[in-house]
Amino acid sequence: NEQKLLLDPAQADADAAMNAISDELSKSQIKSNEIEQLKLDLAEKSQEAIKRKAYIQDEIESIQPVLDAAKEAVSHIERSNLDEIRSLKTPPSAIVDVLSGVLMLLGIEDLTWMSMKKFL
Repeated sequence: NEQKLLLDPAQADADAAMNAISDELSKSQIKSNEIEQLKLDLAEKSQEAIKRKAYIQDEIESIQPVLDAAKEAVSHIERSNLDEIRSLKTPPSAIVDVLSGVLMLLGIEDLTWMSMKKFL
Protein backbone atom coordinates (compact mmCIF):
# COMPACT_ATOMS: atom_id res chain seq x y z
CA ASN A 1 0.00 0.00 0.00
CA GLU A 2 2.86 2.30 0.89
CA GLN A 3 4.54 1.46 -2.38
CA LYS A 4 1.35 2.31 -4.20
CA LEU A 5 1.29 5.71 -2.55
CA LEU A 6 4.85 6.30 -3.72
CA LEU A 7 4.27 4.90 -7.21
CA ASP A 8 0.98 6.72 -7.95
CA PRO A 9 2.57 10.21 -8.21
CA ALA A 10 5.45 8.78 -10.24
CA GLN A 11 2.96 7.00 -12.52
CA ALA A 12 0.98 10.24 -12.89
CA ASP A 13 4.19 12.08 -13.78
CA ALA A 14 5.11 9.36 -16.27
CA ASP A 15 1.62 9.49 -17.79
CA ALA A 16 1.83 13.28 -18.08
CA ALA A 17 5.25 13.00 -19.69
CA MET A 18 3.93 10.38 -22.11
CA ASN A 19 0.98 12.59 -23.00
CA ALA A 20 3.32 15.54 -23.55
CA ILE A 21 5.52 13.38 -25.79
CA SER A 22 2.47 12.17 -27.73
CA ASP A 23 1.27 15.76 -28.15
CA GLU A 24 4.70 16.85 -29.40
CA LEU A 25 4.87 13.92 -31.81
CA SER A 26 1.42 14.80 -33.10
CA LYS A 27 2.42 18.44 -33.57
CA SER A 28 5.63 17.32 -35.25
CA GLN A 29 3.68 15.12 -37.66
CA ILE A 30 1.31 17.98 -38.49
CA LYS A 31 4.28 20.27 -39.17
CA SER A 32 5.90 17.56 -41.28
CA ASN A 33 2.70 17.21 -43.32
CA GLU A 34 2.53 20.98 -43.77
CA ILE A 35 6.13 21.04 -44.97
CA GLU A 36 5.44 18.27 -47.48
CA GLN A 37 2.39 20.15 -48.76
CA LEU A 38 4.45 23.32 -49.09
CA LYS A 39 7.08 21.39 -51.04
CA LEU A 40 4.40 20.09 -53.40
CA ASP A 41 2.93 23.57 -53.82
CA LEU A 42 6.37 25.00 -54.46
CA ALA A 43 7.15 22.36 -57.07
CA GLU A 44 3.84 23.08 -58.81
CA LYS A 45 4.41 26.84 -58.77
CA SER A 46 7.96 26.32 -60.02
CA GLN A 47 6.65 24.33 -62.98
CA GLU A 48 4.09 27.06 -63.69
CA ALA A 49 6.85 29.67 -63.58
CA ILE A 50 9.00 27.65 -65.98
CA LYS A 51 6.09 27.35 -68.43
CA ARG A 52 5.29 31.06 -68.10
CA LYS A 53 8.93 31.99 -68.66
CA ALA A 54 9.03 29.85 -71.82
CA TYR A 55 5.81 31.46 -73.06
CA ILE A 56 7.14 34.97 -72.42
CA GLN A 57 10.44 34.12 -74.10
CA ASP A 58 8.55 32.89 -77.16
CA GLU A 59 6.52 36.10 -77.20
CA ILE A 60 9.66 38.22 -76.97
CA GLU A 61 11.30 36.26 -79.75
CA SER A 62 8.24 36.70 -81.98
CA ILE A 63 8.15 40.45 -81.32
CA GLN A 64 11.90 41.01 -81.69
CA PRO A 65 11.87 41.41 -85.51
CA VAL A 66 9.14 44.04 -85.19
CA LEU A 67 11.10 45.88 -82.52
CA ASP A 68 14.26 45.74 -84.60
CA ALA A 69 12.39 47.13 -87.62
CA ALA A 70 10.91 49.91 -85.47
CA LYS A 71 14.35 50.82 -84.11
CA GLU A 72 15.71 50.92 -87.65
CA ALA A 73 12.86 53.14 -88.81
CA VAL A 74 13.22 55.50 -85.86
CA SER A 75 16.95 55.78 -86.42
CA HIS A 76 16.24 57.47 -89.76
CA ILE A 77 14.09 60.23 -88.27
CA GLU A 78 15.92 63.50 -88.65
CA ARG A 79 15.94 66.25 -86.07
CA SER A 80 14.36 68.64 -88.55
CA ASN A 81 11.34 66.28 -88.81
CA LEU A 82 10.90 66.36 -85.04
CA ASP A 83 11.29 70.17 -85.01
CA GLU A 84 8.58 70.42 -87.66
CA ILE A 85 6.21 68.25 -85.59
CA ARG A 86 6.99 70.28 -82.45
CA SER A 87 6.16 73.52 -84.26
CA LEU A 88 2.60 72.40 -85.05
CA LYS A 89 -0.07 74.21 -83.09
CA THR A 90 -2.51 71.34 -83.50
CA PRO A 91 -1.01 68.08 -84.79
CA PRO A 92 -2.83 65.63 -87.04
CA SER A 93 -4.66 62.87 -85.20
CA ALA A 94 -2.23 60.22 -86.50
CA ILE A 95 0.68 61.99 -84.78
CA VAL A 96 -1.34 62.38 -81.57
CA ASP A 97 -2.27 58.68 -81.66
CA VAL A 98 1.31 57.52 -82.19
CA LEU A 99 2.77 59.82 -79.55
CA SER A 100 0.00 58.90 -77.09
CA GLY A 101 0.84 55.24 -77.54
CA VAL A 102 4.55 55.87 -77.03
CA LEU A 103 3.96 57.96 -73.90
CA MET A 104 1.63 55.33 -72.45
CA LEU A 105 4.18 52.58 -73.10
CA LEU A 106 6.74 54.69 -71.26
CA GLY A 107 4.36 55.14 -68.33
CA ILE A 108 3.78 58.85 -68.93
CA GLU A 109 0.19 59.69 -68.03
CA ASP A 110 0.10 63.29 -69.29
CA LEU A 111 -1.07 62.92 -72.90
CA THR A 112 -1.48 66.60 -73.68
CA TRP A 113 0.12 68.09 -76.78
CA MET A 114 2.44 70.13 -74.52
CA SER A 115 3.67 66.89 -72.89
CA MET A 116 4.15 65.29 -76.30
CA LYS A 117 6.20 68.25 -77.52
CA LYS A 118 8.42 68.02 -74.42
CA PHE A 119 8.92 64.32 -75.11
CA LEU A 120 9.99 65.02 -78.68
